[in-house]
Amino acid sequence: MTKTELMNIISQRIKEMIQYAGTITQDQLLVGIGVDSMKALEIIVDLENRFNILIEDDELLLENFATVEKIADLIEGKISKVS
Repeated sequence: MTKTELMNIISQRIKEMIQYAGTITQDQLLVGIGVDSMKALEIIVDLENRFNILIEDDELLLENFATVEKIADLIEGKISKVS
């Protein structure tokens, strides 16, 4: 899976989960479109299940989940370790 495909999946899941009708760009701050701490946790659990990964407690930093690109970087690193 390419990073672009991964970002598209992440973006689509976030849009569905927060019921956002607009476009989410890869570098758009998610807090600006309504992703609060509770939604962020829901998104994290959803992505863990979807990609069969575990996001460790020390990785639960705002900087890792600020944008779609940051989330993709984190997931990409975890997927590559599993492969």
